Amino acid sequence: MNKINNLILVFVFLFTIILTSCEWEQLEKPVVIIDDTPISFATDVIPIFDASCNMSGCHNAGAIPPDLSAGGAYLNLTSLGYIEADTANAAQSKLWKRMNDGTMPPPAYGGLLADTVRYKVLNWIKQGALNN
Repeated sequence: MNKINNLILVFVFLFTIILTSCEWEQLEKPVVIIDDTPISFATDVIPIFDASCNMSGCHNAGAIPPDLSAGGAYLNLTSLGYIEADTANAAQSKLWKRMNDGTMPPPAYGGLLADTVRYKVLNWIKQGALNN
């Protein structure tokens, strides 16, 4: 009986080592939303800012830079370096990074925006970030 108990203990020990030594990485596939539809700054991007960023105490005129109000957003984004000029590197834009890493809008204000909303901004940057 003692041999059987020892064999069971050895088996449990080896089984435990095997299970704990394995690592699985679950890689998340990035969501890629490609939309060739022309994105208008005035009719597509500004409403996103108005709904999520341009509010009292946040990114409205005279508050935390950049000013994302309709009258100041384009000038602020382009002059303060929030938009990557090289459209091939649009995902390196400070605006996209802040919107995509979950810091803007902050969790208290709803946190990460929906993929379709964020990718609309990215596609606008990829299309040359026009003031249209």
